[in-house]
Amino acid sequence: MKYEVIVEGETFLIEIGDGGKVFVNGRAHAVDMQSIDDLNLYSLLVDNNSYEAFIEEEEGHFQVLLHTGEMYNVQVKGGPSRPTIIKKPFRIPGVETTVKAPMPGLVVDVFVVEGQQIKAGEVLVILESMKMENELRAQWDGTIQSVHVRPGDVADQDQALITVQWEEVGHALSPYQKSTDK
Repeated sequence: MKYEVIVEGETFLIEIGDGGKVFVNGRAHAVDMQSIDDLNLYSLLVDNNSYEAFIEEEEGHFQVLLHTGEMYNVQVKGGPSRPTIIKKPFRIPGVETTVKAPMPGLVVDVFVVEGQQIKAGEVLVILESMKMENELRAQWDGTIQSVHVRPGDVADQDQALITVQWEEVGHALSPYQKSTDK
């Protein structure tokens, strides 16, 4: 499959070949990309160089945040179908789910308490990582079952932050997606 990829205004021609080969402007690279969790965090190996990237898609545009703190705006064009790499976390209504830290960081603020009803898009926790404050938001409507952290705590990657029981109805949002209401 061939794609035209625009990164911060610079255009690259990408061809995805067999066996993990990716050609960028005709030059071959060995690439492997694996999802680390259900929160859009990926492990990326490019020619034996390792990267962690948080990737979020919105209407055909991607924002890519590397573990080094570099942020890139990416647009993908062409190909038989646009690649979809962002998956929403799995949800079973009525079952408790633990919201985990997608990366290590300092808990700046916690906006919920046990028993609180929440709506999709509502901020649950602000986690500071790589000198950036990340708002972790509710993906669906639900009820807070327990809060595992306080402001000032240092959270490890994959540490439990909040336990939520999702409701039957509600729409899905990325935990980092900005809501339209301010």
